[in-house]
Amino acid sequence: MTTIKQIGIDLHTNCFTIAYRDKTGNFIFGNFNLFKNDEIEDFKKILSKKTIIAVEATINSHCFYETFSPLVKKVIIVNTNNHGHRQTKTKSDKEDAKRVLIFLEADMLSEIWVAPKKIVHLRKLLSIQKQIEKIQTCCKNMLGNILIETITKRRRSSITHKDNIALFHDEKFDETQQLISKNLIEITKYMELKNAVLKHAMVKYLGESEDVKLLMSIPGISYYSAVCILAEIGDINRFDSARKLCSYAGLVPILDESNGKRKNRGITKSGRRKLRYFAVFSVLNAIKSSKTLREFYNRIASKGSKKRAMVATGRKLLTIIYHILTTKEPFREMKESLYNMKIFKWKKTLMTNSSNMNKLMKKFIDKEIYEAVFIDDRLKC
Repeated sequence: MTTIKQIGIDLHTNCFTIAYRDKTGNFIFGNFNLFKNDEIEDFKKILSKKTIIAVEATINSHCFYETFSPLVKKVIIVNTNNHGHRQTKTKSDKEDAKRVLIFLEADMLSEIWVAPKKIVHLRKLLSIQKQIEKIQTCCKNMLGNILIETITKRRRSSITHKDNIALFHDEKFDETQQLISKNLIEITKYMELKNAVLKHAMVKYLGESEDVKLLMSIPGISYYSAVCILAEIGDINRFDSARKLCSYAGLVPILDESNGKRKNRGITKSGRRKLRYFAVFSVLNAIKSSKTLREFYNRIASKGSKKRAMVATGRKLLTIIYHILTTKEPFREMKESLYNMKIFKWKKTLMTNSSNMNKLMKKFIDKEIYEAVFIDDRLKC
């Protein structure tokens, strides 16, 4: 059987289309169903250790990579946004697979780094936890609006405090408002439970990570921020310089130069959006404790733009993170008292065992909800 050296694939949720060349250089196409084992086995028969596969980045491309990478020379996951194979009037599965193959043959594909399973799982945990926080915040805002509508003053700052919850049972609230508030309170408590469980899982997932400790030596970066930054960066050794890490986060300026004239069009904002978010917003706390970062921020802000100063300082902070992770040395301006407080809180969270976690959960919700949600649906980590 003829060895196929290069294959372009257009991947979907339930099937994929392949394109390759025969001996005469003609294009050969094939379609396979992901849920039919016999078709998957037929596809595996045409693969060899000399085959290179290029597949478009989709939600299931990582699973595709894990399945077929042991059978071939290399599997390349393609970032279709970084080259022009989408810029055409013709759109079909065969044409997409054909264009991926053509770009593969010309060595013009923009390859995506395939994260190991640990990083993938950690990113998923963080993504779900972020969505839970959004729902939680939305419910709390709606509860606050009900109090404002009825001109009711809060007894405590936290809307979910028992003193504030008791306010919703007042006679001034009609049946509809009481029904809405009751359901919002239940949803908020449920989300607080899941938020606590996910954070506990993330702590147990990383364990005694030295990189987390190193990042926590930087003022403005808490344990949670350190975990998020490490999850977004992945393997720091794949970046040759700090500038490439900043480019990965989209914190480098757009180059727009022609005829000796250069235009300032801001930063690229491409790459890992969450990494850019944590790098920029960690600046607010970092400039309070770090003299170097504070002086740098004030120098940029004095030119008239605090927003630009935050972005520039965020890039500098990301540069510091790169050197800390590569040299394995803590931040030079580390404050011992602040660092020790972060480590203490982190150790305290690590020492939280299952029984203590159960007690924590019972404080949030009723017994029936607790047994239904936490006991029967416990997150394994």
